[in-house]
Amino acid sequence: MATGLNAALLRDMSLFRNLDREALAVIIRQARTRRVKRGERLFVQGRPAAACHALLHGRVRIAQQSAEGKTVTLRFVGPGEMFGVIGVFAGGRYLADAIAAADCVEIRWSASVMTDLMRRHPQIALNVIAVLGQRFAETQDRLREVMTERVEQRIARTLLRLAKADMRGGAIVVRATQRDLGEMSGATHYTVSRALRSWQARGLVRSRRNEIELRDVTAIEKIAEDLSPPDADRAG
Repeated sequence: MATGLNAALLRDMSLFRNLDREALAVIIRQARTRRVKRGERLFVQGRPAAACHALLHGRVRIAQQSAEGKTVTLRFVGPGEMFGVIGVFAGGRYLADAIAAADCVEIRWSASVMTDLMRRHPQIALNVIAVLGQRFAETQDRLREVMTERVEQRIARTLLRLAKADMRGGAIVVRATQRDLGEMSGATHYTVSRALRSWQARGLVRSRRNEIELRDVTAIEKIAEDLSPPDADRAG
C-alpha cells in the first residue's frame, strides 16, 4: 500500500477523474510507491507494460528509440501526471523509455490491479479512452506542425507546452536542453540555438545550461501563432 496518499492527490489525475471518494480510497489501497534516482529508468521501451504510473514528485523524460538507435525526447512528465498508461491498454508493451530527469517519487498500479479496478469502476475505462484520444490528438497536432509550420513556430509552441509545468518563483523556466527542444519540435540543434540567440537578443528568453527562462511569454505566443516576423528558416 502507498502511504501518505489521499484522495485529493488522485482526484485530478487523468485516469481517476469523476470518481467518488470511496472509489479513490480503494485505488489508494492498491497503489505502490517507489523512489527513483535521477538517471534511472522507470520502464524501458519494448518491455511488457507491467504497470500504470503516476508521478508524485520530480520530473520524468519520455523518450523513444528509432530502429536506427536514435533516441528522441517526446515529452516531460511532471507531478500529478500519469504515464505508461497507453502501453498497458494498447499492445501490452511500453512504447517509450521513461527516465528520471530528477530524483522522483512515483506511484503505480500493476496491469492486473488496474484491470480489476476498471471492472469495479467503469469510469476508469472511460477515462482510459479519453487519455488515448488525447494522446492521438497530440500526435496529430505535432505531425501537422512539422508538415505545415515554420521551424521557429514549432520551437515556440514546444517552449509553451513545456512551460505549463515549469513555474518557478513567478518566472517561467523550462527545464530542458536545446537538444530536447529540437527533438520535440522537429528542428536541428543548430536551428534551435540560432532561434534562441535571436530571441535572447530581443529580451524574449534567457537561455542557460539545461533550462530556458521565458521573459516575454506574450511575444513567444505571437511567434507560435505566426504573428511575428520569422527569425529562422522554414526548414529545421
